[in-house]
Amino acid sequence: MSDPTENEVQSAANLGILVARPDGLDPAQIGAGQIGVRLPPGARYEVIDLTRYAERPQRKVGTASFETVDGFCAYVKTHGEAGRTTVWAKQSALTVTAVLNGPAAEVDALPPDALVPPLAGWSDHRAVLTLRRTPEWEAWVSKSGAWCSQHDFAEFLEAHAREVVNPSAADMLDLARTLDVKKDAAYRSAIRGDTGEIRLAYDETVTARAGQAGNLSIPAKLELGLTPFKGAPPYKVEARFRYKLKEGSLTLGIVIDRTELIDEEAFGDVLAQVGTDTGITPWHGSPA
Repeated sequence: MSDPTENEVQSAANLGILVARPDGLDPAQIGAGQIGVRLPPGARYEVIDLTRYAERPQRKVGTASFETVDGFCAYVKTHGEAGRTTVWAKQSALTVTAVLNGPAAEVDALPPDALVPPLAGWSDHRAVLTLRRTPEWEAWVSKSGAWCSQHDFAEFLEAHAREVVNPSAADMLDLARTLDVKKDAAYRSAIRGDTGEIRLAYDETVTARAGQAGNLSIPAKLELGLTPFKGAPPYKVEARFRYKLKEGSLTLGIVIDRTELIDEEAFGDVLAQVGTDTGITPWHGSPA
């Protein structure tokens, strides 16, 4: 084997210097339990994480997910770092996010024995509360503004009578059954009574008997008790009855006004509970 040339010796020496001295890597990019390695010329720098080979993690990381306010608040109180925990709310996504190890808002808020730089924070330990809609809320909101046949509307009222506060659920069941029984009647006119209820006049043909006339009364509006999110209390919601008469056929529907305001109130109540239970006032927005 021939001896290396002078150029080959110099190239090897230069490569050794590059590997031994990673002077182009910012030390701030290297965390605890990591090493920085500079690869041969033209390659990128690498940060190798050795913490996964340790007996246990050196700090808390990851994201915990919750569907109830109580569970979210309990986790934040247990794992949030003093002076470094922030809470962020985003109503459009129905989420509340807590960053448990973010930058310190104030140096004075840090524990006196803190070993980390005063304002630094990894921000990689989080808790996320995702509010879930209740089936009852989704059912009524989806029905709002839609027209239904008597039969379909009667089935809906029967299935959701328990969410009606006024008139009573029993009255709603009676109305549902009457609507279903009278679905083949020919409706002639509609008159609004002194109490606001709507009286629908109809003619009905009964087998083996002469036809008979009658009136069907429906309330002008309903007072509902609906829970927008799972685990939240019910809210008072007002729904207005609508009807259409065409060639003796009756079509029914409801309209729920300004559901976005009820949503906003319910979400605000969630944030108020989070602030009370954790002692941290939520910010509106998303964490970095």
